[in-house]
Parts: sequence; structure tokens; C-alpha cells
Amino acid sequence: MIYNVNDVFVSLQGEGIHCGEQAAFIRAQGCPVSCPWCDSGPFYHPDVEGGIDVLTGEGGHVPSRGNTWPGGLGKRLDQYGILAQIPEDIPRIVITGGEPALQDWDDVINTWQSLVGHARTQFAVETSGQYPWLGTRFPHWVTISPKWSHAANKEAWHIDPCWFAWVDELKYVVDDHFDEAVVSTHLRMVREMVPDRYMPHVVLMPEGAPPSQESIQLTLSWLAKHHDWRFGPRLQYTLGVK
Repeated sequence: MIYNVNDVFVSLQGEGIHCGEQAAFIRAQGCPVSCPWCDSGPFYHPDVEGGIDVLTGEGGHVPSRGNTWPGGLGKRLDQYGILAQIPEDIPRIVITGGEPALQDWDDVINTWQSLVGHARTQFAVETSGQYPWLGTRFPHWVTISPKWSHAANKEAWHIDPCWFAWVDELKYVVDDHFDEAVVSTHLRMVREMVPDRYMPHVVLMPEGAPPSQESIQLTLSWLAKHHDWRFGPRLQYTLGVK
């Protein structure tokens, strides 16, 4: 399998429940979700005309920084070229993006487990949830970061139903569009589809890199109403690392 990737690197997990843990990151190339505040768009998916047509076969290029497929800065690597850049003792491999759900990662997961020969490494994926998982091997940890912005033929905050049986963490960027009703809807869908499954963690991150005091206060106001939700820092910006 040949993959479109932007980067493979080792760093600290900067966000979410596993914040602070060491991990290898596979940044997939391309994302049609079109978040207006995308913090990686200028570096990972510089715009090209018609990129979304190449990606999904759908018409109507969405003008956004994060909308390129495969993009000028991307690389084409097979699973061996990706995994050769990851140390064998790494505890987590995070497949992120861009939008990782647009590629089938079975060869990466299967090859790693075959070559390394142990199951210590936890595979994780971070996705907007707007597109279904293409492979047969679901990662051990699934983070859904729903987005208000519109992808082609997708409504705001859309999550494909396949994810509700697997999601471990719901992570929201708190901006002017965020509302607690969105979280309630997603949690209700998890409960309805898989009644016996544990409920996912809910993490709120103030918008901005770094966030403004206004967005931090807005996030804290939501947490004051929901004590089982968690504040999500962005450690990568605090430490100045990838």
C-alpha cells in the first residue's frame, strides 16, 4: 500500500486524555473538512485547485487552507517507509492528519505487529469522524474531534455512524459555534447504538494557538456546567514542539 503522508515523527502527545505520553505520529496528507481556524493547513495541506475532486470524486472545491489532496508538501510512502522512522519501543502510534480516515491503514498496523513481534504498541487514530474507517483493523484508541465546518455533502458536526461503536474520546474545539447540545447528541448516539459500551471521555479545547483568554473563559464556563468533562491543553504549543 502506498500512503500519502506529510510527516512521521516522535514527540509528546499534546492533547486529550493521553497528553504528555511519548508517541510516534503519522500525519496523513489531505483534508476536505475545511476548518476556518485550521492550525496545520499552511504547513500540511496548502491549497490546490480541484483537490477535493481528486480526493473523493465529488465536485465543488471547498476554499480552505486544509483542503488539499495530495498537496505539494506531501510524500508517498509504503508501510515500510513509514514504519522505518518509528522506534520499536514506542508505546503509541497515532495516525492523524489531515484526515486519516481517507486511507486504509491496515498494512501499517499489520506490518508493525508482524515486524516488531509484540503487542505493546497501542495504535490510535484522531479523526474528524466525517468519513468511515476504510480498513478492517480498528486502532486500539479512537479520538473523534468533530468539526463545525462543512466538508463536501456533510452537515456540520457530522460523525459517520461507524465510529460510535469505537470512540474512546470526543474532543471538541470550543469556539463561537460550539454548544453543549452537540456533545449531548453525540453521547446519545453512542448510547443508542452500543448501550452496554462505556461512554467516551469528553475533552474541550479552547480555540486558538495559543488560545485567547476569551476562549479559555468560554471553555471554563462549559466545564462549570459539566463536571465529567475535561479541559484539554495543547502541550505542543506550551513546549514549542511538533
